[in-house]
Amino acid sequence: MQNDMLLQEISSKLFELNELLEQALPDQLLNSFESDELKRLLDNTILLYSKKVQSSDEYEIIHTTQPLPGKHKITQTDTAVFVDQLLKQLEIEVFELQMWRSMK
Repeated sequence: MQNDMLLQEISSKLFELNELLEQALPDQLLNSFESDELKRLLDNTILLYSKKVQSSDEYEIIHTTQPLPGKHKITQTDTAVFVDQLLKQLEIEVFELQMWRSMK
């Protein structure tokens, strides 16, 4: 029961956060965010998504566990910039990522 309440509260807060972030994007307010808080948000988001993928079967991953909504704002350039920075920080080379993908 307590987990259900926590999940409901998290879902509500995520909705509110997404609404606020969508308002901030056009005005370029994101540049004034504390980078440590943004890093924490990314860290937790990536962990949550990774756990969801790891606990899903292949059908769920392909059909319901995609990382982005069907209608998204992220471009291929945005993706490349983010992934490049993440790989650099975690010291993962592109060929290592390809090897990992081929083992699945």
